Parts: sequence; C-alpha cells; structure tokens
Amino acid sequence: MADKKVSIQRQIELAMPLADFWQAISYTDRLNKSTGLPATNFKPVSSAGLVSHLQAKGRFLGLPVEWEEKPFEWTEQQYFWVERVFKGLVGLFVTNVVTGTRMYAPSAGKAKAEIFANFNVRNPLGRLAVNLIVGKMFVGRMVAACHTFELKYQQQEPLITPMLGRPHVKSRHLHILTNALRGYPVKPAMVDRLISHLTNAPDDAVTEMRPFALADDWGSDRMETLRLFLYATRAGLLDLSWEVLCPNCRVTKVSYDSLSQLQPEAHCDICNIRYDVNFDEYVELRFTVSPQVRGGSATSYCIGGPFMTRHIIAQVRLAAGESKTVQPRLRNSGYRLRLRQLPGYIRLQASNEVAEHEVSITFDSESLGGQTISIAVGESSINLSNVSGQELLVMIEQESWDDKGVSAALATSLHEFRASFSSEVLAPGMSVAVKNLTFLFSDLKDSTSLYQRSGDSPAYARVRDHFTLITGLVAAHDGSMVKTMGDAVMAVFANPEQAVAAAVAVQRAVMSANTQAASDQQLRVKLGLHSGPCLAITANDILDYFGTTVNIAARMQSASYGGDIVLTDVMYNHTEVRDILADLPIELFTAKLKGISEQVTMYRVMMQSD
Repeated sequence: MADKKVSIQRQIELAMPLADFWQAISYTDRLNKSTGLPATNFKPVSSAGLVSHLQAKGRFLGLPVEWEEKPFEWTEQQYFWVERVFKGLVGLFVTNVVTGTRMYAPSAGKAKAEIFANFNVRNPLGRLAVNLIVGKMFVGRMVAACHTFELKYQQQEPLITPMLGRPHVKSRHLHILTNALRGYPVKPAMVDRLISHLTNAPDDAVTEMRPFALADDWGSDRMETLRLFLYATRAGLLDLSWEVLCPNCRVTKVSYDSLSQLQPEAHCDICNIRYDVNFDEYVELRFTVSPQVRGGSATSYCIGGPFMTRHIIAQVRLAAGESKTVQPRLRNSGYRLRLRQLPGYIRLQASNEVAEHEVSITFDSESLGGQTISIAVGESSINLSNVSGQELLVMIEQESWDDKGVSAALATSLHEFRASFSSEVLAPGMSVAVKNLTFLFSDLKDSTSLYQRSGDSPAYARVRDHFTLITGLVAAHDGSMVKTMGDAVMAVFANPEQAVAAAVAVQRAVMSANTQAASDQQLRVKLGLHSGPCLAITANDILDYFGTTVNIAARMQSASYGGDIVLTDVMYNHTEVRDILADLPIELFTAKLKGISEQVTMYRVMMQSD
C-alpha cells in the first residue's frame, strides 16, 4: 500500500521584527527541547568519505525512536526545514516527516509564520498517531514557543526558549565563589549579571560561553565582559576551554582544557578536510560553568539547525538532476558558495554598484573553480542546477568570520590572561601561526649614564618604576607585557590602534614623570612598533613570539631618538592609527635596520608636552 500524506499546519502573526523572530526560532536545539522532542544521540554516517546524514536515537512517549536526519535546508529569515526518515518500531507506521517554518514580514515590526509538519504514514494506525498525538503536539508546542518569543521581546527580555524544569544550582558553593570574584577588579553589577545568568539560563547557555556574544546580549562592554570571565575562572566559577573550529563549517571539532594540549593539525569529518590551526580564527577561548556551581549537562536535541552555523545564510539539498532557486538577502559584502561533496568554492561579491539580481550556477562532477561572480545587494535569485549525478549540499556563507569569538590571539595578548594563567602555554617545540599581532618594543636611551649620574640604587628605582608604568599602560590598552630584556620591554597587542594609543600614553607619562624627577634622573624612552604575521611559541616557560614581524618590531626602537615613537608604514596605514596621531607632528623616513635586507619605510611621531 502506498504511503499516505498527513499535513499539519498553523499560521501565526507575531508583534516582533522578523530578524528577532528568526534568531529565536532558528535555535532548533533549544526549540526541540521546549517542544518535548527527545534528547538525542547523533552519529555521523559517511558515504565515500563524506558525512551524508546523521543517525539519531532517542525516546518519545516512552518508545525508542530511530531515524536518519538529513541536512537542514534554509534561507535566512525566510524558512528552514529538515527531513527525518524513521527506522525501527516507529518506521513501521511512519515513513518520514519534514518539519519546519516559513516566515516573512507582513509589515515593519511584525513577523508572520507558517509552522508545518508533513508526514508520510504507512497505515491507518500511523495516521491516527500523527493526527491525535505527534503532529498536533509538536505544532501546538511550536506555536506556544513562538508566542513566548513575542512576549519576551515585548518585555525586552532575552529571547531564550522556555526550559523544561529548573537547573540544580549548588547555592553554598556559588555564594563562596561569588564572594571570591567580588575581590577582583570587576564592577558589582557585572558580577550580578553573570551570577544571574549562571543561575537561570538553560544548560546549553552556560556551556561553551562566548563572552563577546553575551556582552552584546547584555549591552555591556566586550572587553570588560571578557575580563569578568577571566576573573570568574580564576575565582573558580568557570572553567575555560580552547575550541578548535573548522574553517568551513566553523563548528568545534576538538576541545582542549589547556593550550599545552593543542595540536598543530585538526580534521573535520563533516567537511572531510584536514587543516593547520591558527590563533586568529581557528582557536577560540570559551567558558563553561564549573561543576562546583551547577549540575546538569548540555544534552543535544538538535545539532544541525541554522543557529549552529550562523555564517551560512542559505543551505539547500540538490538531488541529482534537480534545480532550485534560493533568494537570500545579500549585504554589501563577500560570500562563498561551496559544496560539501566537491572541493573549492565560488566567490559571490554583492555590491551596490552591480545591477544584476539573478545568477545561474550549474554543478558538474568537477571541483568549483574559485571564480568570482558579482551580484546586486538585496534580495537576489541564485539559480542552482545539479548535473553531477550525485546529491549535493549547497551552502552560501558569509566570507568573513563573525566577531563574537574571543580568538586565542586576542586572549593571550591580554595582561589579565597572562597574569592569571601564566601556565597556559604551548607544548615544548609546538608553534602556531598568528595572522596578525602588533608588537611594541621599548628601551631606555643612555641608561648606562643614568646609573653613573645618579648612582645604582636611585637609578634602579627609576628603571623599576618605568617598567611598572609601561606595564600598567599596556594593560590599560588591552595589551600585555611579554618579557623584559635588561632595560628593554616587549609587549603584544591584538590590534594596532591600541598599541599606538599605549605608546602615546607611555611617552606622555614619562614626560610628566620627568617634570617631578631630579635632573640627573631624567628618562628618555625609545619606542618602536610593527604589526603582521608571526608564530606563537613557548620559550623560557612563557608564551612568546618569533618571526620577521617580531624581528622588525625589535629593530624599530633602535631608530627612535628617545621621547618619540617610530612606526612602520604597515602600522601607520591603519585609519584608526592615523586618527590617534592626527594632532601630532609626523616625519616620514626610510632606514636600513639590522638584520633586515630591504630599506624599511617608517614614520616618526614627535611627542609634545601637554
């Protein structure tokens, strides 16, 4: 007997913007939990070396349930759905189901959605079960969850899917560790916000936390929130981990408790690629609530929805010989179109200067050529045709990485991290690439004569005070001291503008200190800065850096007269750096630096007394 179709649908209109509704409903893991779907064990199933689907097992209404979960399909803020093919006992009655939501904005500040579940049933008992229990329960709870989103949006609360039950918080330990956190230099209101989150948020919201993402949700400063998390880890409220992300799907492939465990290579079984890790994009610092504070675990209810890979704005399955059209809303930015089954990618450049809103792309059995296709900004039609002879999974993704992750490059360049987690270093002999860091090198001009003029003890005190001054100003500008070498200093920053702002602050502070010092104790600090790629290593039990960028930065301060700041053209070409230096005299010059074969273009910043 042929399968019979059973469709259950509900349409609702919500008083909330479509973008907010999409962010809430596309988090399918929380959504499935709140609608009573079972906690699930997922196992990737491979074909020809590539993951084709997920094998899933769970229990529903007391019965064991097994199914094949196909890849989700979606277009951002338009629709998402997933097909599940049932096996085992349930498969005797129901062949498969496609569940999902279509949505649009009927007017500004409104969202309209159609929630649906389309079943193929084998027999009357399957039809009865779907109509009376499964379908209506699922759709009804989905509708209830959507109205909860609407209410929370109107009350200006976080759009968190309702929890089933409350988390078990160990109040005594929480109280002790919270008091320890209050002893660190963090605002009481920030501590209260974190404790409220750890106490009330769902299990999955207190595991692998991203401080910048939470800062955006809380309306707090990102760096202040990151420091809060570092101090909370020091106090014992949180545990940190280093997540190695896949460069394609951008989800965690392996997690390490310590940098010393980090391996130079990683593998993604979903994308079937092996890649070298780097500190800028592929290694991210995240935080999880300590088991001393809270019980429970982040059980999976869904691992493939749009929220899990938010950089992908459209994903579609194409059967052999099939054609489909997707109509994503493109911003003035770069995108990549890639396939799970074929290597390479096609670059889509969306631009306001392009008039063409429709492109057609055909996939055969060859790799994608890496060509660039220009397309207009806004809603465009991308016609996709598959003539390859196999099913393809097509993904259109943002080219740039989101900025909500705390990269290992940023974390390890912060004073608070190096001061509190000095044991977090790479394994001996291990090196990791860093795409871009900024280095500041300083030295004292004529320090030998300083000791001769004022005597060892007074001179040493002045030099020690100057180290303290530089350390504090570097830390205040989101950098960190790496090491001292005699009277010289090496400091690292994640971005060049903070490094330059720190350098200006150092010279001004030294000038000010000189006005209070005796004439024989005047200091002149030489400063040089450069940014670029490097390698992170462990040397002398600290996280250190080496490479051409570091060598150039180390030589830059030798071109300083003292009391000035010398930058490479790489540094000065940053708009933010030029803005910081806008009121200061600048001298352009070229010079040969020791150990560097070519002439280096440099800018000298002449400091002026306030």
